[in-house]
Amino acid sequence: MNAEEDLRAQLAAVREELAAVRSQLDALTTARGLTMAGQVRCPGCGGRKLLHATKVLDRAHGGPKTLAVAREGAFFERSVGEFQVYICQGCGLVEWYVPDLSGLVADGETVRELDGTAPDPGGPYR
Repeated sequence: MNAEEDLRAQLAAVREELAAVRSQLDALTTARGLTMAGQVRCPGCGGRKLLHATKVLDRAHGGPKTLAVAREGAFFERSVGEFQVYICQGCGLVEWYVPDLSGLVADGETVRELDGTAPDPGGPYR
């Protein structure tokens, strides 16, 4: 085998390995998006029997209220960011969701916005 044939063989091996790595990366990326709501399957135990609570109640003055991220309004309180949950009947894993984000504002104090796409500032203090 001459040098050119050797390089072609090495290139073919690298391309094959790259294809395998891409396949693994695609599988990991797809698995990361699996949720109980989207797949009707528990990511913890694989169970297929779930409960979906469309309202999560919280104790409050004057009786139970829907659990929410915030309440707004001076005279008539309105819940903002009401919670829903999916519960696995097999292992008890719970996923929390806020299906309606309208009216929910990041004020920097009670609700903070985190941006994972922003570059990491580095250093020990963030």
